[in-house]
Amino acid sequence: MTNTPRKNFTVRYTGPSMRPTLQPGDLLTVEEECRRLLIGDIIVFRDDEGQSIVHRIVAMDQAGVKTKGDNNSEPDAGTVDRERLIGRVTAMVRGKRIITIRGGFLSGRAYRGVLLALKRCEWFLVRRLHPLYRGIAQFSWPQKVFGALLKPRFLYFNKPEGAEIQMLIDRRVIGRYLQAENGWQIRRPYRLLINETTLPRLTGGGWPKAG
Repeated sequence: MTNTPRKNFTVRYTGPSMRPTLQPGDLLTVEEECRRLLIGDIIVFRDDEGQSIVHRIVAMDQAGVKTKGDNNSEPDAGTVDRERLIGRVTAMVRGKRIITIRGGFLSGRAYRGVLLALKRCEWFLVRRLHPLYRGIAQFSWPQKVFGALLKPRFLYFNKPEGAEIQMLIDRRVIGRYLQAENGWQIRRPYRLLINETTLPRLTGGGWPKAG
C-alpha cells in the first residue's frame, strides 16, 4: 500500500486581516488535499463572490467551519463548507525565511498570542520612548557623527507598480524610496542617523539622481 502525495501549491498573501501572523507579500504554501481540519488551522477558501480568503478556523460544526481573520474583531459571516475550501496553509516564505504555520487550537492560537504580545510590547516601547526620539531628532549631531560610519548602499528596481530604490546596510533593508510616493521611508532608528537630503532620488522618468 502506497500513500498518495498530497498536492501543495503556493499563493501570495495580500491584505491586513491576518496580521501579525501573516504580512502582505508572504508566499504561502497551501496543502490542497487536507483530510482533517482543526480549530486554529489557517485555511484558504472562496467567499460568496469567488474571492480567495485566508483566515483562521475558530469553530466547527456539521455544516462546515467558521473563520476569522487574526486582525479582525468579528468572525466571518456564514460557514465554509467543503465546496468552498481550497486548502490549509502549512508554511510561508518571508524574505529568506521559511516559517512553518502551526495548526490546531493550541499551536495555532498560541502562536497568534505570542505575536500579538510582542506587537503590544513594541507599541508600548515606541509610545514611551517617542518623546525621547523626537528630542534627539531635533539635533543634527547624530547624522554628523554616525552617518559617515553607516556607509549604506543602494539598489535600483524597475517594478510594474513603479521604480524603487532600496537602501541597505550589509543585507538589511533600512529604507525605500518609492516613485509612487515620491519620498524616502527609513526605518527607526536609522532615520535619526541619516541625512535624507543627501540620498539619491528618482526623476520623473524613474531614473535615480543624486541627492
